[in-house]
Amino acid sequence: MFVLLKWLSSLFRSSLFCAKHRRKLSDKEWDTVQKDIKTNTKNAKNMIEALKDPTSADYKRIAYNYGYNASMDMDAEAFASVAESLSKDLEGMVSKMNSMGRDDFYHYKTGGSDFAEAGSTQIGFSNNYFKSNLRYGDVPQTTIIHEVSHLPSFDYGHVHNGDTSFGSRIKDIKVLNSVAHRSFSPRERVSAISHLRHNPYVLEHSMMGKNYVD
Repeated sequence: MFVLLKWLSSLFRSSLFCAKHRRKLSDKEWDTVQKDIKTNTKNAKNMIEALKDPTSADYKRIAYNYGYNASMDMDAEAFASVAESLSKDLEGMVSKMNSMGRDDFYHYKTGGSDFAEAGSTQIGFSNNYFKSNLRYGDVPQTTIIHEVSHLPSFDYGHVHNGDTSFGSRIKDIKVLNSVAHRSFSPRERVSAISHLRHNPYVLEHSMMGKNYVD
């Protein structure tokens, strides 16, 4: 009984802590988020356009990021359907982002290095997200669509082999990507490609022009 009461007390204090450090966006923060939604939308639409042209360098780069060699007939055929589903996902994410209002977002305080989080219906931005020195990097470019991808309607994730933020270090994704390209085991390759397909970091990197070529 004592253990149960102690656990309930801890849970209650935790809920109070969360409530205390979570609030609605200020006017300035909401202005920033609206600008970032436009930026995320532009970047997503650029990727959608790239996925329409199998002859373009961007299409081949994106295909490689997802574990396919678009210059090989079998891979090219397989990635064509992936490109179509990716485009549909991006179109849905763009639509979702632009339908979200101020109450769909919140600010939270963190002592860590995270920028944002997603729940079942809302997206939160940490105090780090609004730091002026981060306004010129990738944070305003893709963070919102990353979090939107976590929402239940898309269900992207980055849990892999016990790592809950797999892909936050690009070198980890490159290792998995090399498995997709070089493994002689069909099972290993399918597993690697499956994770790459729904990892938000792969989506972000592909949107921002990064590639996983050694």
